[in-house]
Amino acid sequence: MVNKWLKKLQPVLFPSTCRLCRAAGLPGLELCSACLAELPWITHSCSRCGLPLPREADITLCFDCIKNQPSVDRCTALFAYRPPVDRWIQDLKFAQDLAKGINVVINNTELQESMANKGRKRVEETFDWSAIAKQIETLYKSLKH
Repeated sequence: MVNKWLKKLQPVLFPSTCRLCRAAGLPGLELCSACLAELPWITHSCSRCGLPLPREADITLCFDCIKNQPSVDRCTALFAYRPPVDRWIQDLKFAQDLAKGINVVINNTELQESMANKGRKRVEETFDWSAIAKQIETLYKSLKH
């Protein structure tokens, strides 16, 4: 029952934010509708290297793959590597958001202490033997009815 409440509260407490423009994101996505519409989807590509091909082209391999067979058999790409995808990939690759968050914690001793205290409190409340016993008792009572 607690999990159901947490799942309902999660979007309220931690609303989705667009990874590209920081606007409100769509539920379950880290993208807003505007950025989602701007993604450079690849609809027709070389079946070997994944490079985009003209939509009207009735071919499955690009010129480079026909001329020089690459060492890969197949590669698929969802998006062309251009804005905004190029920036998004670099943010994910270099974990800039994570690094910024870690730097905030490292440079703020009050925040470190607060997080440590809250973490310890949560562990004691959730994983202490008396808390576990209460959770099991609640579970057993819910199964009886």
